[in-house]
Amino acid sequence: MKRSVITIGLIATLVLSTAGSSFAIAPEQPAVYGRNPSVAMKVFDAVFIRPISAVASLVGASFGLALMPLAAPFMLADDVYEDMIVASWDFTMKRPLGDFRD
Repeated sequence: MKRSVITIGLIATLVLSTAGSSFAIAPEQPAVYGRNPSVAMKVFDAVFIRPISAVASLVGASFGLALMPLAAPFMLADDVYEDMIVASWDFTMKRPLGDFRD
């Protein structure tokens, strides 16, 4: 039972990370600083980095949501939201493939 739950979780993570990567591949990305990332960097990003960062985004979002009640009295909820949820999501889903500059 526990093994099937872990397997389903891993498959869902892989499917979700692959779906986000396909959106990043679709439009031709403009060259940053006059250089486009190589195909090898794009493949490495899509196969290894995106799935790992998708899992890290889920973990960061869960910690961010857990920290919200502690951060709210100090008016830091927006900072927690931006740093732990939005930044990791943007790195995973909005960044062009193979671009690690930011």
